[in-house]
Amino acid sequence: FPVPVMVDPVLGSRVHLIRWCEWTPLAGFMTLMTECIDAPIYDGSRLTHDWRAKFVLSANETVSTLCGFFFPFCPNLWIWSLVMAFSTVTYSAILFRYAQKRK
Repeated sequence: FPVPVMVDPVLGSRVHLIRWCEWTPLAGFMTLMTECIDAPIYDGSRLTHDWRAKFVLSANETVSTLCGFFFPFCPNLWIWSLVMAFSTVTYSAILFRYAQKRK
């Protein structure tokens, strides 16, 4: 059956919007699941999880992936670049989290 396909005005590539609807929640859920696999941290008196960091990281990954959905709707290079920069910044949270976990 027909699916909505748009053309990215900057790159000229086809964008399948249904795929982005799948990937956006999947990115957040998979990041959260990966973060929750860790063993709890012993803080001296009890075992704890840093839930706030886990949820913030998964929300950042969701927002970063959601930006991919918006690319075909960007009317010019300036707005497209702003969306790309925002997506890159929100994605970079995973790099900082990785560095934090390696300490």
